[in-house]
Amino acid sequence: MKYLIISLSVILLNLPSSLNACTGLSLKAKDGAYVQARTIEWGSSDLPSEYVIIPRGQQITSYTPTGVNGAAFQTKYGVVGLAIMRKEFIAEGLNEAGLSAGLFY
Repeated sequence: MKYLIISLSVILLNLPSSLNACTGLSLKAKDGAYVQARTIEWGSSDLPSEYVIIPRGQQITSYTPTGVNGAAFQTKYGVVGLAIMRKEFIAEGLNEAGLSAGLFY
């Protein structure tokens, strides 16, 4: 498994810098371990980003494009992720139960 992760890292780090599409990769090893990797290409823009940590049990009101408050809810699982533009807009994240999601550009 260690060699798989190292190989995957080497491949992803050596991709040509002129690529303009996000790429996702999911692998399951013989021992049942699961590896997920991706590349992130923002084109020529420089989007402000920040890490986000949301603990379980936190009250949240969802973000909407118009700025009007969306649904209000309490988180069941803790989440870590990467937000772009605003901390409420998580473009890539993983919850403590193992569910991951990402916005591909």
